[in-house]
Amino acid sequence: MPGLRLAYNLAVALAACPVLAWKSARDRSFRATVPERLGRLPDRLPDAPVWVHCASVGEVRAAARVVDHLGFPVIVSTMTPAGLALARSLFPRAVTMTAPLDLAPLVGRALDRIAPRLLVIVETEIWPELILGATARDLPVALISARISDRTAAAYRRARAIFGPALRAMSAIGAQTQTDRERLVAIGADPDRVWVTGNLKFDAPPQDGVSGEVSAIFSGAGPWLVAGSTHPGEEAAALDALDAGRAVEPRLRLVIAPRHLARLPEVDAVLSARGVRAVRRSSLAGPPPAEVRVIVLDTIGELDAVYAHARIAFVGGSLVPVGGHNVLEPARHGRPILVGPHTRNFRVEMELLLRAGAAARVPDAQALAREVRALLADPARAEAMGEAGRRVLEQGRGATERTRKMLAPLLGPGAETAS
Repeated sequence: MPGLRLAYNLAVALAACPVLAWKSARDRSFRATVPERLGRLPDRLPDAPVWVHCASVGEVRAAARVVDHLGFPVIVSTMTPAGLALARSLFPRAVTMTAPLDLAPLVGRALDRIAPRLLVIVETEIWPELILGATARDLPVALISARISDRTAAAYRRARAIFGPALRAMSAIGAQTQTDRERLVAIGADPDRVWVTGNLKFDAPPQDGVSGEVSAIFSGAGPWLVAGSTHPGEEAAALDALDAGRAVEPRLRLVIAPRHLARLPEVDAVLSARGVRAVRRSSLAGPPPAEVRVIVLDTIGELDAVYAHARIAFVGGSLVPVGGHNVLEPARHGRPILVGPHTRNFRVEMELLLRAGAAARVPDAQALAREVRALLADPARAEAMGEAGRRVLEQGRGATERTRKMLAPLLGPGAETAS
């Protein structure tokens, strides 16, 4: 193994040990995935499958329509317990697993055992050992719906000696935008193998499988302010916005959906300190009691369906410097969207939504509370924002079709291609 790759493997191994120990101690669902992260594979593996690797929930949902039309057995791997749970729900006929750590012995064993006809990686999961291990075995590798944020591009450029060969070895790359394409080429991708295919999240299907149960809880029990994918500090901001909104709409209630379920005790503590009556979604089969003002979403894969019942959607990770989360889910349901100043992870989507008047950006928690109150006081404006979001989503569709056409030559005979 060349010296640089050996150094990379040592760095990954050294970094993984404390992370695995710390997360396992805090999160039982993460602890259950450790054996697969260390190389254990499912007992039954299909012959010559397509291996589709996704980071977490957003990438799993984005890849759904591509996976459904591959025409071959599929293995779906993820990096998070939430992503794994959603993959099992969306792809009941596929083999699902947590991806092994990007260490040569672990991914090499996985590639030999799985022997995929094609490795498909979704968005930004550029793992050098996995990619180079596949190409060393003459397996084609494709990166789909690829996006490179400003920060990621800078980091990859600094480590170009590691990531450049992995990108250069890929058989095909479908970038979300021309900017993403240029960044990938600058890091090392072969320009003749990189196309702009669009963002699969625009085509992602809604969570129909959970909509009935969610409707039984939320229909007629609102109106609802939904704070999705929240991080520390944003629950308190959402509660302030709830208080401000109730001055205009006294029936207003709040849904808090923490990005990481391991934070549920922390969220409970925030609610308790504020004296707020709240329940967890998992305890409900129907509408909450009248005195309950807040529902904490402690389930996986339901946020998209909950957004359908929102009067206003606040997308978290944006009041704090995380970079934001998927703003297209509330747009799909025609809901007005509020975000904070930190949305670098969804830069292009936010530009489109802001330009169309479908979303509003606020600088801080106080402005979020004022904007919630203003939207509740102006239903016509809120409805116009929601309709604008639907139009943005409709205009951005088509990535699934272009991605399937890009993958078809790599799949070989028997592939189910788009007509």
